[in-house]
This record gives sequence, C-alpha cells and structure tokens, in this order.
Amino acid sequence: MRWQIFGLKIQEGDTEGAFELIEALPEKVRNERRLLTIKIMLASRMMANLDEMERGEEIYDEAILIFESLYADEPSFLLMGLDYYFIQQDWEKLDQSLNRLDEKVGG
Repeated sequence: MRWQIFGLKIQEGDTEGAFELIEALPEKVRNERRLLTIKIMLASRMMANLDEMERGEEIYDEAILIFESLYADEPSFLLMGLDYYFIQQDWEKLDQSLNRLDEKVGG
C-alpha cells in the first residue's frame, strides 16, 4: 500500500477510501496487528460521523473480532478489548480482560 495515498485519503476525510486501500491488501497483511489497529481507528472515526456510523460499527466489530482471534493475549488487544467489551456490555469478558491485563503488567 502506498502510505502517501492512504495519508491523502485521511487528510481529505475519505475514511471509506482509506479503509478500501487496507482491504485491497492480502489477508495476511491486512490482519497484521498494526493494520488491524489502523482499521479500528478508522472505524472509530467513521462512527463519529452520522453518515458513516453504521459502516464504522461494522468495520469496528469485524476488526476487533479478528484482532481478538489472532492477538487475544497481547496488551494492545487487552486495552482495546476493554472498550469493546464495555460497549457490548459483556461484563464477563471485560472482567477476564482486566485480569489478563493486570497479569501482563505485573499487578
């Protein structure tokens, strides 16, 4: 992916176009931790826009679930998972995630 084009899409406010650039990459690449994190940030940006809110929620849910399936025990997911489980009101997974995060940071 050409990061200049990606950056231009973001500057222009074309979050859907930026997302499409990521989706055009091979699955192995687009499921790397850093690109999943970018997808989650794009989705959050889309959810802040009423016109893109529903699409943003779809992207967010999908990206979080993929992230969880691949990187569930990594601190970066544990932090993102807190937000996701809270929004989903999944108190059991929220508690589990808090406990795992506590263990990771030596609590």
